[in-house]
Amino acid sequence: MPRKYSMQARSTAVEETRQRIVDATVELHNEQGISGTSMQDVADRAGVALATVYRHFPSLDELIPACGGRNLELNPPPTAAVFDGLETGEQRIAALVAALHANYERGSRSYEVAIAEVHTIPVLARFMAEVSAHLADLVATAAKPFKPDSTQLKLAVGLCDFLVWRALTATGMTTKETTAAITRLLCASLGSGTNGNRGKA
Repeated sequence: MPRKYSMQARSTAVEETRQRIVDATVELHNEQGISGTSMQDVADRAGVALATVYRHFPSLDELIPACGGRNLELNPPPTAAVFDGLETGEQRIAALVAALHANYERGSRSYEVAIAEVHTIPVLARFMAEVSAHLADLVATAAKPFKPDSTQLKLAVGLCDFLVWRALTATGMTTKETTAAITRLLCASLGSGTNGNRGKA
């Protein structure tokens, strides 16, 4: 029995150390960027030896996905559950844009860091591609009642992007104002043309 408890304690300690390393890395990336953060920086912030960092994460290929997962835990992106109980296109678009913009506001620094370095770090590019694919799926689900054509759908995905929210807030708009503006634009765009449809899903 003592051996079992000892093994459990060791496993818990190892997991706690790993989590401390990940949390330290997330903090440092938000403060000074990914490229500006060394493994030694991470070790110092986490309060562990450099060898311990490398034992858990031999390279950025292991560390960045772990940090990305941690960011998703701290600031969960919207899921299809945001559409529960909503039938019209306008309702679904409004709910999605509100959820996206709230997510962007909470995690703005993490998004900024990732976008700034996505083209120079392959593993980050792969992670962000998954984030983009998730966004596209959500927009397609929200817009389904409008029966959009491919151009309308691409426009909708673009208008829901983080960089659009960031550009609007840079003008002084609040997130509440950006949500209302983008919702109006999307509903007008998706509701126009021969495929426009404001009926129920």
